[in-house]
Formats: sequence, structure tokens, C-alpha cells
Amino acid sequence: MKLSKGLIIGTIAIVISILILGYFFRDYMIHKQNSMIQQRIDNHLENLLDKIRDRKNIILIASVLLSYDTDVKRCLRDNKRDECKEHLKEIQTKFDSISFSENVKIHVHTSDLKSFFRVWDLDNIKNDNLMFFRDSLQIIKKSWLVLKLGVFLC
Repeated sequence: MKLSKGLIIGTIAIVISILILGYFFRDYMIHKQNSMIQQRIDNHLENLLDKIRDRKNIILIASVLLSYDTDVKRCLRDNKRDECKEHLKEIQTKFDSISFSENVKIHVHTSDLKSFFRVWDLDNIKNDNLMFFRDSLQIIKKSWLVLKLGVFLC
């Protein structure tokens, strides 16, 4: 049985068309899957950034509250390390009992950016210099000096 030339060409055209459509469909499905994965990653990153912002705000609020505590100011001014430790241990315990401020760690440092003590590690008194690896403290110190001198940046 002889196949006509038109039938062979038609069959080849159909097979090639199916292969081309299959290739583009596969490419479309891969792209769609990658888009879904990217969307999930973006959502997780956005959630993580929200949690970091929330954590930053909690720590900022805790810092401001501590800065207004007269007992903390007095014991730091008078350089009474033991008195500060006891008072800040109580505050740390209170922070730990509040679910949204859990794991807030209090680290007291001097104005020359040396560690005074860490409430979570009271036995380890290093007086280590924080200036070289705590950039945020340098920024705060510069801002504080600017405010203390009466210069305000807008």
C-alpha cells in the first residue's frame, strides 16, 4: 500500500506541530512554576521583614522605657554594677514574661562604647570595646552627641 505524498507531509507537519506545542507548553509550565515559587519566596521575605520591623520597634520601646527608669540611671551614673545587675535582672524577667517582648536581651554599655554588662551573661564581665563591631552604637552615639550639642539634622 502506497502512502500518498500529501499524507506523509501532513503527518510530519502534525508531529512537528505537536512537538513544537509540547515544547512551548513545557516552557510555559516551568515558567508558571517558577513564578509561583518566586511569589512564595517574596511572601515569606515580606513576612520576615514585618517580623524584623516589629522586633526592632519592641526593642526601641524597651530601650526608651529603660532610659527613663530612674533606678537604672542612678546606678549607671554612680557606677554601681551590682545594683544595676539586680534591677535589670528584674526588668529582664518582666520582659521575658510578656510574650511579644520575649528574648529581648539587655546589654548595658558605657558612653565610650565599652560593655558594662550583659544581663543574659552576668558572670562574663569583659568590658570589651564595642566601637569596632557595633555600627549601630556608633550611629546612636553620634546622634546623641549632635543632639547634646544642640544641632538638629532634618
